[in-house]
Amino acid sequence: MSSDTGAASYLRAIVPEAYPDLPYPANPDYGTGACRRRIVLNGSAGRVEGWLSDNFHEMTVTLEHDSSRVKRISGEMIRYPTTACPGASRVLDELVGIEVGTPSATLFAGGRARRNCTHLFDLAVLAVAHAERCEQERRYDILVPDTIEGQTKISVLRNQVTIHSWAVVDGWIVAPRELAGQPVGKGFAQWARELYSGDELEAALVLSRLNYLAVGRRWLTETFTGEPIGRNAALHDVCYAYSKGLREHAVFRDGARQEFPEGIPERD
Repeated sequence: MSSDTGAASYLRAIVPEAYPDLPYPANPDYGTGACRRRIVLNGSAGRVEGWLSDNFHEMTVTLEHDSSRVKRISGEMIRYPTTACPGASRVLDELVGIEVGTPSATLFAGGRARRNCTHLFDLAVLAVAHAERCEQERRYDILVPDTIEGQTKISVLRNQVTIHSWAVVDGWIVAPRELAGQPVGKGFAQWARELYSGDELEAALVLSRLNYLAVGRRWLTETFTGEPIGRNAALHDVCYAYSKGLREHAVFRDGARQEFPEGIPERD
């Protein structure tokens, strides 16, 4: 299998609606690095603080609750790829009044995810779940190495313990054996929710999210700094920034993309 063939089939498995329409130039260093993400959730009486950092983003969420429902929630974009992204913090108000511990599938239903920033909303959903736990800190470290000849091995650690580690070929899990033949792209959430629940499901979904994002390392997205984000037609209506009425005016920002060869550093 050639590298070109492997890349094409992998991309179709992960983002079939986007390939081959992404407009960016190819990243000549792809194959030498990895996409990483760290998520930290800190819980205290009536409050959860969440922080997320990866190769393309850094952001926080602060959630206040009464042990039953979300009373207030706010978000802050620290490092982000488009000028429209910060406005997504306002959409989090949709979660006010939601019961803490509400299943993630319920929170993502009804088109709510597409109205939000994908990554900020993911962090908020994790904060809603964390508000119900008798647990002060939960930390996820996720790793998705560049795909070479269609192959990679992706993993997620929770509090420094490996929860899932999957060998993937052309978008399909090949190991561990009991998961062989399961997709990591379209159809992932369905089989994951049938197989996992609770903390194992949460970790699997966290890993899947970064696996989707990691495709971005294939291109030099930063070369479009100052250009209208509407040029990336593959993402139209996928999230807040690319919604109609925003994508026509927003532009790509410089400085969002970072490399972390030694792992995501601790928050400043």
